[in-house]
Amino acid sequence: MRVLQEGEPPQRRTSQLWWGGVGVASLVVGTAVASSWMAAAVAVPAVATLGCFAAPRLGRRRLGHVGEGPVSDLLRQLPDDFYLVNGLTVKGSGAIDHVVVGPCGVVVIETKRWPGKVRCDGDRWSVDGWPRRSVSRRINREAAALRRWLAERHPDMYSASAFIQSMAVFTHPDCQLEINHTQATVVRSAELLRVLHEKSQKLRMPPAVAGRLARSLAAAHRTSRKGPVADGGDES
Repeated sequence: MRVLQEGEPPQRRTSQLWWGGVGVASLVVGTAVASSWMAAAVAVPAVATLGCFAAPRLGRRRLGHVGEGPVSDLLRQLPDDFYLVNGLTVKGSGAIDHVVVGPCGVVVIETKRWPGKVRCDGDRWSVDGWPRRSVSRRINREAAALRRWLAERHPDMYSASAFIQSMAVFTHPDCQLEINHTQATVVRSAELLRVLHEKSQKLRMPPAVAGRLARSLAAAHRTSRKGPVADGGDES
């Protein structure tokens, strides 16, 4: 596996910005308390509200990072004719957890660490009977954005768009999957490498094509780190 990655995924940098904002707000409260009780009366509720809003978001992002790490470690076990880009953002997409390029084609991977009974009917998802945002719609949207992006940059390789696929990987040991008729591949982390090898046997993307697409994605990854951070927009 050739890892084409620089730094941290955009989601993690977003979390750092949130924590930085809470820290600055806390400093403001301390200054307000020292200066006058009236300023403190305004600042303290504001910081409390910010903390209540940020904590659930950061908690979900932390669970996402826990899931992404083991998946990235698994992917590194693939042979050298595979490429990996983590935390990729292209025009029209949010932050994509992982993109694998190789004999399997281009596989857009979303990681989820959801415990409980996870059920999917088409694009409708639930955990223990409670509705959740659609994993398949999100990952298929990211795959479509990546397909458009690659087609714009490689019009001579339009047929390569047929090799772009979406996959959701569930990493929690207590996750029970019940999947019915979804338009994305859904696997447990223990099945990930086997499924990628099976896709490789069926698709057999030529090494020259895989290398060219992977280098384009690596360049996009470096560019996206210099631009604004994109919000993934979903729970992990």
